[in-house]
Amino acid sequence: MAMMRQMFEFMNTVQRQNQEQMSQMLQQQVLLQQQMLQAHVAAQKPQRKKGNPPQFNGQSNDDLELWLFSTEQYYSNYSEEMEAE
Repeated sequence: MAMMRQMFEFMNTVQRQNQEQMSQMLQQQVLLQQQMLQAHVAAQKPQRKKGNPPQFNGQSNDDLELWLFSTEQYYSNYSEEMEAE
């Protein structure tokens, strides 16, 4: 009888250890899948190519408003990228 009890206790211990290992493996798998998904999403984002800001190539009597507007637009579009650098 004592031998049967020891055998069942041993089997219970082994089963508990197996369940813990399986739980850890599943947690690792979930983390890896999340990382893979994040990497995939990051790779799918369109990469915006940042060009040079517009240069004024007009004449001295030209109105600068359009050039100022396009320069402001350039810097507002790329403000997040510039702050990150």
